[in-house]
Amino acid sequence: MDPELFEATVSGDIHFLTTTQLDILSEENGQKSTILHVAVEFQQVEFVKEVIRLHSLLLKRQNSNGDTPLHSAAMKGSWEIAQLFIDTEDVEYRGREGSLLMMKNEDGNTALHVAVRNGKMEVAKKLIEADVELCNCLTNDNESPLYIAVEEGFFDIAKFIISECPSAAHQGTYGMTALHAALIRTHCEREVENQVPDLSLKNIRRILRDAFLRMKECFGGSQLDQIDLPAPFRSTFSFRYHKCPHRASTEKRSHDFSSR
Repeated sequence: MDPELFEATVSGDIHFLTTTQLDILSEENGQKSTILHVAVEFQQVEFVKEVIRLHSLLLKRQNSNGDTPLHSAAMKGSWEIAQLFIDTEDVEYRGREGSLLMMKNEDGNTALHVAVRNGKMEVAKKLIEADVELCNCLTNDNESPLYIAVEEGFFDIAKFIISECPSAAHQGTYGMTALHAALIRTHCEREVENQVPDLSLKNIRRILRDAFLRMKECFGGSQLDQIDLPAPFRSTFSFRYHKCPHRASTEKRSHDFSSR
């Protein structure tokens, strides 16, 4: 990329932009990033607007990682720039293969995956509101936006995804689901640093039970009811809800469960 063009992009020099030949604007740096990628990195909103007006083809140009400028905006959390990009595409075209919002990078991440993974709530909201079908897109590792949100601990994003798309995909890596990720995260958060965890069956059952109740309270039962659980999980959760008026019989069931 021409050094003067790069400096103008970093500083947001719109005058330089409008007085430069159009073919110069297509130049890339060593990572194949265009001036639109760079402008997003440095939060040059007005400069981005002018680039879109002069050279809209740069909107879908991907760098060496496969990231579009929208991916870059999602990573930075630049909701205003993300909205500019979203508004360039006709509503009728969204959700189709090849649309800007549906474009994936080398890892199979859409801009929504990137926003969720980095905890950028405002960008995630705008992307979902623009195209709710993004909630069903999976990465190369079979990760859904909902799974990533839960795995990374961004439960506000997870709740928003469920509120906007109750049937959102919940798949994750290695056959796991968003619920599995929540159970693991809940367990890890309970452990004190450098403390050896209690991995007895009784304690594992307690951890799973408490995590499931926490998820049910947080997200509601409808989404969780759609998730298929392995037999040990179903036994644990059904044990929690089994009513018994006598403690002795409860202890007996606990003993029966432990001896399985």
